Amino acid sequence: MRTFGGFLFHGARVYGEVRSGEVHLLRQPFWRGVDFSGEVRSLGELVIDLPVDPGKVIAVGLNYADHIKEMQRSEIGSPLIWFKAPSSLLPHEGTIEIAFPEHKTDFETELAIVIGTRAKDL
Repeated sequence: MRTFGGFLFHGARVYGEVRSGEVHLLRQPFWRGVDFSGEVRSLGELVIDLPVDPGKVIAVGLNYADHIKEMQRSEIGSPLIWFKAPSSLLPHEGTIEIAFPEHKTDFETELAIVIGTRAKDL
């Protein structure tokens, strides 16, 4: 499987494909088409950043039975949908600041799906 990502190089956002510890840089973001610039950097020269810079983040909750049971909620018929600020995303090794450490904090793993074009009724 090919691995593409977003990186910082001297503070500038770049995109590339990771191959054996090297990043083959692209001329444009990978979702606009894979067009290599010919420049190759070692992964150690780059800071791993978010793969995208989203305009919005749509969250979906209570979308599977085990989670509904875990939350001690009754079936609601359809999942909850809400927006999160794009600033809620963290890059690799980013620091999570827990605003209210005295409150219960759930540890979660999230899945991100990038839709690179206008979409309706998905």
